[in-house]
Amino acid sequence: PGILSSKLSYFFQYCQLEKTFIRQHYLSLFCTVLRDSLLKFKFIELEEQASSLQLLFCPTTELLPFIPPKNYRDVSIDLLCSPIDCVLSPNLDKVDLKKSFSTLLDATSNMTPTMLALTMHVLADCVHITGVHPSML
Repeated sequence: PGILSSKLSYFFQYCQLEKTFIRQHYLSLFCTVLRDSLLKFKFIELEEQASSLQLLFCPTTELLPFIPPKNYRDVSIDLLCSPIDCVLSPNLDKVDLKKSFSTLLDATSNMTPTMLALTMHVLADCVHITGVHPSML
């Protein structure tokens, strides 16, 4: 998990630009990448979370091949095996997160039932991790 987190903004752009049935696949991929990116915040100090959250939605780097760090396997196992709980500081500005949640929710009417179920399951994890109250969406 988290391999594509530095490219999250590109996936969000693809979700907004795509108008065909392939959009549901971009949305599902974006949602999964978003969840995995948010899970990485367990390992980030609270003081650094604000800058890290802004970098998630800022396309500052060009698309380059990914070379995993040496300890990637250990970290990814820790992410997958640990329980999902709220990891973000409640004081963070979550405007970009809410915008991405809204985009995902708005697109659900054009999804197949299977893709809708998958996306909503992952989106529920994202909402739980961020601590955003569902009524704020």
